[in-house]
Amino acid sequence: MPTAHRNAATARIRRQRVRARRLAAGEVRFDAAGKQIGGAAPPGGSSPREIAQELTAMVRELDRRGELEGLTLQQRREVVDAAREAMRTQLRNREINERIGPLYTLDRTRRYLGVGSRQAVDGRVKRRTLLRVVSADGVSLFPALQFAHGTVKPALPPFFDALLGSGADPWTALYWLTAPARGQDGPSVMDLIDSGDQDAIADLLDQAARDAAGWSDAVAR
Repeated sequence: MPTAHRNAATARIRRQRVRARRLAAGEVRFDAAGKQIGGAAPPGGSSPREIAQELTAMVRELDRRGELEGLTLQQRREVVDAAREAMRTQLRNREINERIGPLYTLDRTRRYLGVGSRQAVDGRVKRRTLLRVVSADGVSLFPALQFAHGTVKPALPPFFDALLGSGADPWTALYWLTAPARGQDGPSVMDLIDSGDQDAIADLLDQAARDAAGWSDAVAR
């Protein structure tokens, strides 16, 4: 393939990757014919099934407009694969964000808690009275769901101790806290903790200890 055509193909793949990311993030939407409609998606965005349908419509529209002409079969696949992978990544990110809620930076957490130094924050983390997760690029983040009225919710440190004491990763503890407590459609563990129901909290703490013990056994094998 001539260099000009190869460069054009690369540019198209890059454009469709960006477009797919925007689509998955809800920044743009397309109708059944592949025509862009409106700007931002409605609050909450489209369902995964609807987004998959929109992605299919997008690819069909690219083909109808001749955007895929001049590309080899492999390059056409790369366009579609790039769009599909971008879509999957954005969906995973959206689902994670919806599940765990906001994450505070170290500086914001210090201000919120009225803590003067990084070392003081580290001390709370080591004592398991504060939950810290670390992003893939090494940034310390603090789930906002653990905070209320300028402090860590009093019911949570025993859960941190039970879950993290098993050697579990803090992300695992966060996912446990945000998981459904009583079936897929039921309230999350955090919902029940926030309800203040002491019997429910005691049951959940027992469950946390059992689950953490199971994780420890699995690691030991």
